[in-house]
Amino acid sequence: MLTKPIVSALLACAASVALAVAASAGMEDGPVDGSTAAKQLFAPGAAKVTLLAQDFLSAKDRRVIRQVAKTQKYYGAIAASPSDGLLAQATVAAADYHSVKSATLAALRTCNERRSGAQACVIVAQILPKKWADHPLTLSADATAAFDGDYRKARNPKALAISPTSGAWGIGTGNGAADSAVEACAGKGGAVDCRVVVVN
Repeated sequence: MLTKPIVSALLACAASVALAVAASAGMEDGPVDGSTAAKQLFAPGAAKVTLLAQDFLSAKDRRVIRQVAKTQKYYGAIAASPSDGLLAQATVAAADYHSVKSATLAALRTCNERRSGAQACVIVAQILPKKWADHPLTLSADATAAFDGDYRKARNPKALAISPTSGAWGIGTGNGAADSAVEACAGKGGAVDCRVVVVN
């Protein structure tokens, strides 16, 4: 849900590294109930970083990317342009999406819009839940925390909706819970593809 330039964070990390080293989302088959969702989701705070092999990255670049990626929420991706290099305005992180695919698409789109070099952007890192495994239902770290808290505490009827492309989400309760969840999701940044993925 967050796509932002990270050059300032990269520069800060590069300095610290230099000193130290001198250093689909979401459901395709329809909504599930809360019990089923709970079995498929991961701890909201625990994430792991996977670096992707890219020839233009130095060992120092990879250390910097790992440090920056550790500060981002799953599901996320960091994109950079080989022509521009890592420490460029085109380098962006897309974090707190509902799937790594959505985060990847968002990061690449924004990076390619900003790059000045000829080469298209590539993904240099992905941020996944710490114990990630392929499940039918995946939610962002923030949506997972809301599911664990607000959703599970609420009385039935209730529903949780997400926007697969933007990372937005919303919870609805009471009569018309599904419609309320979609409306709450759409209200976060004007998402137009919100759909219910958990319902009780």
